[in-house]
Amino acid sequence: MGNNNLQELIDTIFGLYFVTFPMADRLPVSITFTDDLNKSHAELRPDLIEHLKRDNPQSDFNGRMVIPERVGDQIHILLNNAKVTEYTQDGSMTWVGTIAHEYTHALDFDGIAQQDRLDSYSIIEQGSKYSMFHQWTEYHARKRGYSFLRKFMELIGRMPEKDVQISHIINTEAPYQTRLFENWYQNGTPNDRLYCTMQYLGRYSVWMDLFPDVFQKGFLLELTHKTFWMWDILKYLREHEELNQIYGHFDELKEVLSENWKYE
Repeated sequence: MGNNNLQELIDTIFGLYFVTFPMADRLPVSITFTDDLNKSHAELRPDLIEHLKRDNPQSDFNGRMVIPERVGDQIHILLNNAKVTEYTQDGSMTWVGTIAHEYTHALDFDGIAQQDRLDSYSIIEQGSKYSMFHQWTEYHARKRGYSFLRKFMELIGRMPEKDVQISHIINTEAPYQTRLFENWYQNGTPNDRLYCTMQYLGRYSVWMDLFPDVFQKGFLLELTHKTFWMWDILKYLREHEELNQIYGHFDELKEVLSENWKYE
């Protein structure tokens, strides 16, 4: 795909994002296609090189948002070249959802920085005060990104009929995503477990919106072996889906997590 065609596609993706989420702010971001997420991250934020070396975040993810140090400077979205190629060739176009996912993160970070009148994003990235914000934005970004991808596939004529979609979710997608979640939850750190929980619930929340007669409390409990705390968390998240709804209530989210799951 030529650079002009690629830029036209990206412009179309953002145009559709604002149609799909009309209340979303317009926030300028840069899009960079890279062969190495960590290397590109370090080039954009040389002040974090030692931090990146220490934490060594996974560089095989679909993409990543890179927040600048100062509020008002441009936010960057990195896309993994190998994943873009893979998802274009297999027809899933998952990288389109990655753009929506990472852009949602950018809006959330900028939004809370504006709410709290911050000059720097560093306190959001590193301060414990914002730990519940980080969990909420993972849910929010997963839900918007996945919902947007399905909308995009529908518009380009690659989304099957309703009955086929439901069958695919029940028989293929939900079992697969549940296995991924369980593996990550069982083998990950406490923060990994929170992260994968929010990601999993964000996806399930989209199914609830699309097919409410099929995907509700009962099916979630069936998938998760009657893990009732997950339904309690999802119920709270669905009542606080936008930043203006959750802002000022992050302590409540922590209470829900603490009541239903050992939060560390």
